[in-house]
Amino acid sequence: MLKREQVEASRVNNLSISASLLIRAAKKLKLECEIFAGQIFKIRKGQKEFFFKSTHVPCNDHPANIIADNKYFVREVFKKNNLPTPASELIVKKSHWNHKRVRALNFPLVVKPINASHGNGATMKITTYTELKKAVYKAFAFMEGAREGDKILVEEYFTGYDLRLLVVGNKVVSVLLRDPAHVIGDGTSTIKELILQFNKTWKPTPNGKYDLPLCPVPFDTELQRCLSTQGIHLNTVPEKNEKLYVRWNGNISTGGIGIDITEKVHKNIKNIAIKATKLLKLQVCGVDMLCKDYISGNTSVKNTILLELNGSPGLDVHQFTLHGKGRDVSTPILKHIFKIK
Repeated sequence: MLKREQVEASRVNNLSISASLLIRAAKKLKLECEIFAGQIFKIRKGQKEFFFKSTHVPCNDHPANIIADNKYFVREVFKKNNLPTPASELIVKKSHWNHKRVRALNFPLVVKPINASHGNGATMKITTYTELKKAVYKAFAFMEGAREGDKILVEEYFTGYDLRLLVVGNKVVSVLLRDPAHVIGDGTSTIKELILQFNKTWKPTPNGKYDLPLCPVPFDTELQRCLSTQGIHLNTVPEKNEKLYVRWNGNISTGGIGIDITEKVHKNIKNIAIKATKLLKLQVCGVDMLCKDYISGNTSVKNTILLELNGSPGLDVHQFTLHGKGRDVSTPILKHIFKIK
């Protein structure tokens, strides 16, 4: 079982865990490091030096990062290059909303802001137009509050394993299966009590709620919806060793659990991730995919879909996994940047 103390032991100064892992990897490679305020640091090898801001790495162009943050634009790039992606519709401005805009899409649906991360403002597994309207207004409300623009994405829900593939150069160095937030019953505790036990261990640090490789499970409408569709509630007492999911999304930021499956994933699936990053010329990128079967190598849209690209991916989730082998992904990133063999 991964312990918080184990994770905290890797922290350097007040840097995030992911940034700290880059610093520690740099020192092992005998590179010079200088730390500044605001998660900024510099790494040097001879006459070659680069600035980093947390996991914003210098080998990724800034415009490429901005483009990757736009879920709609990235989807259009995927479609034009025959990469599998879910059917979706862009909604511009709340005043333009009308359910007729998405009649070509099949329920269940997902609504998400196009520029948000960590699952913020998103609603999963929508099955009615009433739920859809609420989800649309929720997404626009988040966008307005975060000042992130006025566009949202409505897409068809796809059932599959939630994967985060980390691509460095032309290689997938790690694949994480993100198991949605869940509880394992002890026969006496309620679902709420089990969640609170987990949340107490992984409460946020002063660096923010996404600083650690495991995050608290939020008590929100998505949790309530997930429970109600199963006919259970927060006061339900799961049987001993019974596993009950409390969310549909696998985001680590909402209590998802990371499981390393790097060596189990078929090369065809990995090649899709590599091709996707090449389209935007991102040299270090987290690629989010859903797969019904990641072992067979089936890359048809019925088995595999691409969701998003992240040009400043978390590294801690790959090194500190709850199950499977923890992988040092910081070293290959630095070797790629500084061209170290």
